[in-house]
Amino acid sequence: MKRTSDVRRHQRGSRAAAAAAASLIAFGVPMLTAPAAADEEAQQAQSDAYQQGFRSYQIGDYRTARIQLMNALQQNEGNTLARVMMARTALALGNAVEAQTQLERAVENGVPANKVRHLQAHALLMQGDVADARQLLSPADIEPQFAAYAARLRAQIAASERDFETAEREYNRALGLAPRDPETVNAVARFLSATGNVEKSRELLQGVLDERPGHVRTLIAMGDAVRSSDGLEASLPYFTRALEVDSNSVPALLERAATLGDLQRDEEARSDIERVNRLTKQHPMARYLEAVLETRAGNTDRARELMQQTGGRYCPRGFPARPPG
Repeated sequence: MKRTSDVRRHQRGSRAAAAAAASLIAFGVPMLTAPAAADEEAQQAQSDAYQQGFRSYQIGDYRTARIQLMNALQQNEGNTLARVMMARTALALGNAVEAQTQLERAVENGVPANKVRHLQAHALLMQGDVADARQLLSPADIEPQFAAYAARLRAQIAASERDFETAEREYNRALGLAPRDPETVNAVARFLSATGNVEKSRELLQGVLDERPGHVRTLIAMGDAVRSSDGLEASLPYFTRALEVDSNSVPALLERAATLGDLQRDEEARSDIERVNRLTKQHPMARYLEAVLETRAGNTDRARELMQQTGGRYCPRGFPARPPG
């Protein structure tokens, strides 16, 4: 008789396999797209790597997901599902060029272009190509299962153009289509917070955290909302919890560093900034936060040098309420 832990492990594996199969169907990829592995063990290893990546992506641990999906692709470059997931992970990490490259490879390997149109639009939008992104996001051209994603991007474009009426309409459309999708909820919640409806924002985010307590981006968004309504100290546990799930989350490190800076806890803030500097090359927000610390310490020449490295994006008048991005 199987032990309870063995049964649960089998059930988790079955659910992951079912999710992977559902994803294949959603993207229109035949279940036999990937070439058969040389033997059953290699095939199982490839499947395990993808499923691990899929699970990491689902909880918002995108850096781990990227590594696991790379492993899956190393075992089989023709694994189109893993390649699309790599694109989604790259978008989550802010790497639009990598996402676009992965999407192009996926289409070359047989994924129908209309199944990744929304992702291509996202990559273009992140690179500042609003016109081409808008064209790809026409509702008539979007597959129904990706309508919420596309509506969220249209809302983002509208908000950037200060067309808040259209932005609100598109965000509501996205939320109505995908009320339990964390990325949709997070986008809507940030819009609500920015427009003054913090209470509703927190309500939406709490709904996600009730189901996924360790979802990194939702924890960061909740910390942001809590900071607006309850103050700096109250927000810190959310950023810290996000870092417990993903210790290399640059957004969480920046949010916590900014908050610690506001609290005049400069050494702790500097520690988080140093971690960001080890993970990325000259992140402008990290440079800005470090410049503020140097200004406080009286090191004005160093602060001026750091501000120049931000490309003039920020003005050193103290830590902002929330790092942009």
